[in-house]
Amino acid sequence: MSIKKLQSYLSAAARLNTSGNADIDHARLLLKSEQWGLALQSIQTGLNKGQLEQPGEAYELLAEVYRKLGKAHLAQQALSDRALCL
Repeated sequence: MSIKKLQSYLSAAARLNTSGNADIDHARLLLKSEQWGLALQSIQTGLNKGQLEQPGEAYELLAEVYRKLGKAHLAQQALSDRALCL
């Protein structure tokens, strides 16, 4: 399956899912494609939906995106938020 098809599938699954897990999966794929802005939106949507199987991992991804965007202070805040999930 091509990356574009997989992105389309995960995007559709995220829209239909009430938990944020599919959004976080979609964000992982967007990160691999270096689509930082879209990954950020997907992570934020997933965190807002909640019911995450691994919320700490979502905050790690959020920190990674912020680092890629040159926002070190927001990356640090995401890691601090992650610590609250443990």
